[in-house]
Amino acid sequence: MLIQVDKASVGGDKRKITIYGKFENDVEAATEEILIERAFISIENHLLEYVCGYNDANLEFFQGKSSVVQLAVEQNHTGNFDIVAVGTRTSVEDLRSMVQTHINLFGRYQ
Repeated sequence: MLIQVDKASVGGDKRKITIYGKFENDVEAATEEILIERAFISIENHLLEYVCGYNDANLEFFQGKSSVVQLAVEQNHTGNFDIVAVGTRTSVEDLRSMVQTHINLFGRYQ
């Protein structure tokens, strides 16, 4: 397996990444490991404090356990809030699962 990263063009901030491998499965697995995506997880207003936790302790826990690179809360156009996550597809999926599980437990802890 060979991963080649070309330098950014002059004035550009994007780099070209090329992955070479014997088998397509290996190349796909390597791609999953380096592909970064941005995801939005919608949170209803009445759940915002519960999801974020005291002094954002839950957000810090979610970020640490899911290994997302960046985690923030932003208000969307509907007036509700989104958790904005940046990370690999696997880490974002882990984060979605953790947040959804946390929301599902909300009724038990009221």
